[in-house]
Amino acid sequence: MNTPPEFNEYVSTVAHCSCDKEGKRILINSSESVVNFDAVKEAYAKKNSPDQTPASADGLFVDSSGDYVLVEFKAGDQKKHEILKKAYDSAIILSDLKNKNIAWIKNNVKFILVFYPEKASKDKNINSRNNLYNQGTKNSSKPILIYLKPVSHFLYDNVYEMTPEDFSNKYL
Repeated sequence: MNTPPEFNEYVSTVAHCSCDKEGKRILINSSESVVNFDAVKEAYAKKNSPDQTPASADGLFVDSSGDYVLVEFKAGDQKKHEILKKAYDSAIILSDLKNKNIAWIKNNVKFILVFYPEKASKDKNINSRNNLYNQGTKNSSKPILIYLKPVSHFLYDNVYEMTPEDFSNKYL
């Protein structure tokens, strides 16, 4: 896990970026460096659209294969439309800042949602379904996407939904 040098002024930790907005729950307690993409978004919005703040993923890093990885950490209730807005807005911000087109995003950027499937909603039925999906596809080569299916192979070629443990095992 590396941070892209063009975003050095926004480097933070995984623990900070995975903390919920109330600051009460850290999803992944790691001091590993990651770009605070929320801070990138704030600076971008201040310069480009001061009257309108876009949504964004929480973090950005470069993985061992050289791909950029946008990561959204969700400790609690997930709303699909909000997650998708973050995926779209993050692609626009990153493509503009890198002066790259959407084809570059699709081929060189991964989007990951990190969450607990069994705690994704206040609705216990939804959490049970999510947990079944997660358990049923854990060893599959092609997992079922609960939230990110609309952007899979459209905006990003590689999208993943994983638990904090799976993310930690793969990237930390």
